[in-house]
Parts: sequence; structure tokens; C-alpha cells
Amino acid sequence: MERTFSFYPVTEDKITVYHIADAHYMVDAPVAAAKAFEKTHGKIDLLVLNGDIINNSGTIESFDTIYEIAGRITGGAIPVVCTRGNHDTRGFFAEKIAEYMPNLHGNTYYSFRLGFLWGLVLDCGEDKPDDHPEYGNTMQNK
Repeated sequence: MERTFSFYPVTEDKITVYHIADAHYMVDAPVAAAKAFEKTHGKIDLLVLNGDIINNSGTIESFDTIYEIAGRITGGAIPVVCTRGNHDTRGFFAEKIAEYMPNLHGNTYYSFRLGFLWGLVLDCGEDKPDDHPEYGNTMQNK
């Protein structure tokens, strides 16, 4: 299936950025908040999804939440910068997250340029040591 969107790149010297983090599978509330923000502050020029949009990467379908939020807010028409959070690195499909989230040559850290705006996405990974019980003994330390 092919779809076409009218895309509006960042071109102004003043932009409005909306940021969502820690949605943890919630879709309706973050989308409603973004729509309320737009009513007060005007059109969003850039959406930032800053990790933990999902609770874990236990299923491939988990990643759909990221795209649903981005799609419902932007309609495919404005840029989205997305990075993974510590919860996104957990679960059976965590090793495949780079196939489903933005990356640069498989790296989940990257720089980007949107008009005059330059940015750097840093991937700090997990907030626990590899031998933490959260991982169910799946990490091997040698």
C-alpha cells in the first residue's frame, strides 16, 4: 500500500516543538495533550518522542504505539525525532529495535538537521547493570 502525505519541513527561524516521553503504551492521553497544546500555542513544527513510549519490546506489535502517536499528532506532515528509552531496551524484540525505530546505519544515536535546527540524539541505554533481575538472566557477563 502506498500513501502520500503533504510534508512541512522546519523552515522558520522560530519553531514550536512538542515533546512526549514515558507514555508507556498510552495513546489517547498524549495525543489529546498535543492537540490541546496546539490550540493554545499554534501548529507544532516538530514532535520529539523521547523514549519509553512503549513499556517494553516484548512483541513486534509494541512498536505500533510509537507510530500511532506520531501519526495521530503529525498526520505524516511534520518531522518527528524519536529515540529509545530504558524500557524500550527490555523484552524479546529489544535486539531488533533499530529495525523499527529511527536510526543511522543501525546506530540508535545520531545527529539530525531540520532547517536551521541541528540536533543530536544520544542513546544512553539502560539504567540498570546487566545482571539485574529485570533481564531474567538473559545477559551474559564474561
